[in-house]
Amino acid sequence: MQLRNQDVKEDDPFAVGKTRAAQRDLHTQIKVLIHSVQVILKRIRTLRDEELQPQLLELVNQDVESDGYMWNSLANAQLPSCLKIQVSTGSGV
Repeated sequence: MQLRNQDVKEDDPFAVGKTRAAQRDLHTQIKVLIHSVQVILKRIRTLRDEELQPQLLELVNQDVESDGYMWNSLANAQLPSCLKIQVSTGSGV
């Protein structure tokens, strides 16, 4: 917007150049940040797919082999909270 205003007003070419340089700098910073986020997301997906998912599958398989004790315990511990939420939201019991 500032650059457009400077062009319309035919401001000093030095000021217009300075604004363009600032714009390029911000654009470069945005590109670098986007690249950084993409790299981080790739690492998160790799951790999820190659490390966490196999560990979770192993945990579930071990629990299934032991008659589901862990999941039953977890469900029983969470049941009161679940019932309170259902009553408070009116979704029934």
